[in-house]
Amino acid sequence: MKKLIQFGETVEGYTISVLNEREIRAAAGMLFMLMFISIQRAAKQFIRLSNTRNFLVSDFYDAGIG
Repeated sequence: MKKLIQFGETVEGYTISVLNEREIRAAAGMLFMLMFISIQRAAKQFIRLSNTRNFLVSDFYDAGIG
């Protein structure tokens, strides 16, 4: 029975499918770079929001509301 999903290429001399390690490492590097950038941006946005929240809470306490 033929496989529906097959990874790799068929190469003479090998009984199993062969994967190109350079392509895999390049793809992993690109995904890591995108993940790193998105985490940095999310952390920057979180810090900005927490600073705003701290300012608003301290302003309420100064006004005698809290």
